[in-house]
Amino acid sequence: MDTTANTLIWLLYHLAKFPKVQEKAFQEISEVCQGGDYQAGMLEKLPYMKLVFKDSYRLNPLGGGVLRILGNEVTLMDGYVLPKKTSLLLNPVPLYRHKDYVENPNELVPERWTDEEKEKRKDTPASLIDHPFFILPFSFGYFFLFFSFLFLFLFLFLFFF
Repeated sequence: MDTTANTLIWLLYHLAKFPKVQEKAFQEISEVCQGGDYQAGMLEKLPYMKLVFKDSYRLNPLGGGVLRILGNEVTLMDGYVLPKKTSLLLNPVPLYRHKDYVENPNELVPERWTDEEKEKRKDTPASLIDHPFFILPFSFGYFFLFFSFLFLFLFLFLFFF
């Protein structure tokens, strides 16, 4: 699977489907670049685009989960025991569109990730989506650098095309 192409295709699809979000993203990019060339440090000045990417990824993540192998025996709340070296496929994708946790789950709403919205969800079941590991593009680790590269590519694509 070409992760870059798939992620960009879904992102561009969502921007086309939600023109108000597209316009706001374009305005942010236009203000930062002011008609000039891309310069180092500009990505940090695009907070809305980061939110757009995160919500687009929530709508259409690349994979169905993360595979992990237990390093220790684990006892679940109901007493069921998972032996050491058990393979687990953790699939958070159904939560990404679950109406109990995500308001308007089938819409691109980048604002849902702002500090103000997180504060409104605090101490409610919906605060689950604010956990730092709720959405992890490309899992976590070395591929996190790829996420940064992808964001830069999208920024340049939207601004110059």
